[in-house]
Amino acid sequence: MHYRIAICDDEPAALAALSRMLSRELERAGLSADVSAYSGAGALREALHEMPFDALFLDIDMPGTDGIALANGLREHGDATPIVFLSAREDRVFETFRASPLRFVRKSHVQSDLPEAVRAVAASLHAAGRDRLALLTPEGMVRVPVDEIMWAESFGKRQTLVMTTGTLEVRHTLRELCEKLEPHGFLQVHRCYVVSCRYIFSIEAGRLIMDDRREIPISRYRLAACKEAFRRSISHGLDAAEHRPQGDL
Repeated sequence: MHYRIAICDDEPAALAALSRMLSRELERAGLSADVSAYSGAGALREALHEMPFDALFLDIDMPGTDGIALANGLREHGDATPIVFLSAREDRVFETFRASPLRFVRKSHVQSDLPEAVRAVAASLHAAGRDRLALLTPEGMVRVPVDEIMWAESFGKRQTLVMTTGTLEVRHTLRELCEKLEPHGFLQVHRCYVVSCRYIFSIEAGRLIMDDRREIPISRYRLAACKEAFRRSISHGLDAAEHRPQGDL
């Protein structure tokens, strides 16, 4: 799989040197990737409106929006892209925790810190595989973990993902969302709802009860298909538990 990686630093000399080092370490880690360099948060944010990246390497101190503010903004809108902070501001490392970065690379120790950070990114990308969906939001393209999506709902011209971590407005039709989600165990149960079978608690007359006890209407024409999908989901879960190694219990 080929990846797209972005690096952002407002110092041209540092950006050029770090880009070269990053490309070299990505190759050593066995990742086929293009590295795109951006000289400020604004330029990177514009790029994110067009296409998501698979990982971000961000400087902290930059004019205008700094790296921490950019990362926090992405997280607030549901973007789970792996982030590595690469900065000389070691005194601000605790401020980065809200964005849940994979690593903090010290520029003063870049030769030793960067290889380990790239290996962590590689492990994260391999683990995620194809289970992150690239979706268009009002703020741009983001990558969303599929297993955190409970359902998608449509009201008027607004489509929203209801997730374990909150909600996310997306700029896709419900039909488009259904096409993206169905391969991941989702089912359209109503003209306004596409639901993940893994988060269904029970099926009752005319409605689904989700794990968080919220209720979703179900069309009578989709009831039989929903019950069968729910049954398969439960059977799959029981089979996985039966064959799980004892050390994972």
